Amino acid sequence: MNETDLHFFIDSTVNYFEEITGEQAITGIPYLKGREPVVLDYSGIIGISGKRKGCIYITTTKEMLKNIAAIILDDNEATVETVKDLTGEIANTISGNVREA
Repeated sequence: MNETDLHFFIDSTVNYFEEITGEQAITGIPYLKGREPVVLDYSGIIGISGKRKGCIYITTTKEMLKNIAAIILDDNEATVETVKDLTGEIANTISGNVREA
């Protein structure tokens, strides 16, 4: 996998959140090497197979998921089950966008 390939993942993720929220998403520098993985309130993992194998992993806070639920589901009182499902759907959507690329 090269830098161009990685940009498909980054661009798909940034585009997803910009489209949903209408705000420019900001990416940080990955830093898993030598550190514990980041795990926030909710995490979603979707496997990728085919030419390249791996997974799309997203982790986020409950507050962010509730904000996204309010935007895309028009649900200001999202339940735990709703935010769990939403986490998986976000990871699934991003992986689908990467597959198209």
